[in-house]
Amino acid sequence: CLPALIQIPVFIALYRSFLSLAQQNKLEEPFLWLPNLQGPVYGARSTDWLTSGWHDNIPSLGWSDTLAYLTIPLLLFIAQSVSLRILTPPSDDPAVQQTQRFLKYLPLMIAYFSLSVPAGLGVYWITNNVLSTVSTAGIKAYFKQNPVSLGNVDLDALANSQNSAYMLPSWGYSSEQQMIDEAKINWRPPRNAKIPADFV
Repeated sequence: CLPALIQIPVFIALYRSFLSLAQQNKLEEPFLWLPNLQGPVYGARSTDWLTSGWHDNIPSLGWSDTLAYLTIPLLLFIAQSVSLRILTPPSDDPAVQQTQRFLKYLPLMIAYFSLSVPAGLGVYWITNNVLSTVSTAGIKAYFKQNPVSLGNVDLDALANSQNSAYMLPSWGYSSEQQMIDEAKINWRPPRNAKIPADFV
């Protein structure tokens, strides 16, 4: 969860920077199969490039550019679906199953969102998704082959040893039972009036 939370400010910063650069026409160079990284929205935040401006059954960007930009949501949908399938373990818990049913629609929502942002952000999202899935799957495979063991540590003996937390002299406990007894007492401080009785 923490890596996902750390990624949110990075994603917002990339979104704003790509949008700002697209509005200034700074991302006009082609990248891989894409005509450029500022398209298909070119500084706007909408799917108008896909839904409006058609002339004689030809989209406003032309078929080659439109199909190139449509590969981003498609690749993002595939990458996110594969990632969820690999990284989400099956569960018998009804709450987890309900969450997993909702997560099945997440790739579709992300793919739809990528239609209305600059292509550079979609490329980042695909790359990040693939790299994080591969690294997480690799780490899981490593620990499956090399399980972590605690060794021969007797946890009960460790908890009851003189070095355990409740035996610290600064806390004033000499036994575990003394600590439990004090925890059971419902002690309240005296409530004496702070205002003197002769105050009028």
